[in-house]
This record gives sequence, C-alpha cells and structure tokens, in this order.
Amino acid sequence: ETYQAIIDLKENIKSSEAYITLLEKEKLMENNEEVISLAYQVDIASSEYSEILKHFKEGSHEEKEARHKLYFAKKALDEHPLVKDYLAAYQRLRIMLEEINDILFKDISLDLCKKNLMK
Repeated sequence: ETYQAIIDLKENIKSSEAYITLLEKEKLMENNEEVISLAYQVDIASSEYSEILKHFKEGSHEEKEARHKLYFAKKALDEHPLVKDYLAAYQRLRIMLEEINDILFKDISLDLCKKNLMK
C-alpha cells in the first residue's frame, strides 16, 4: 500500500506543471546553438582554470586571470534568456519537492529511530 502510494506520488510529480515545464525549458535550452556555445565556453574556461591551479598558487596573477575568465563565461551562460527560464523552472520544481519532502519526513526523527533500536 505504501509502495503504491509512493509510485503514485512519483507519477503525480512527473505529470505536474512544474515538472513538464522544466522538461520543456530544458529541451529548448539544449537545442539552442547559442546556449550550447556558451556552455562550451564555460567548459573550456573551467578546464583552463583547473590547469592553472595545478601550476600556480591561488591568488597569483595567472589564477586570478583564469578565474575572471571563468566567471564571465559562466555569467554569460547564466544570463541567456533560455537558461534563465530553465533555472526559474528548476527553482519552482525544487521548492515543490522540498515541500513534499517536509510533509513526508518532518515528523520522522533519526533520534527516534535510535531510541527504538536501543530498547
């Protein structure tokens, strides 16, 4: 009975407007050449930053320059309208899932479980 309720909950989440919207936004974002290019630039900047950290100290001129480049690549990606829409949809779904989690587990305490095991 409990197992079936969990399966039903999962299906309800998957058919929710928040989940469907997130999938739609994700598809738009993943199929956009500009977003793909910006994501690639973030990957390159991230790899370069990792390499710099292998050879230079944090706070060095080289590290600061690479971090700066990574920051602006990530900023450009995050500011793209499709990415902003996706992140907003993700946030809505995340809040919904947190609320469900709170409803399901707020009264369950690990301390209670420990106490029962100690008996």
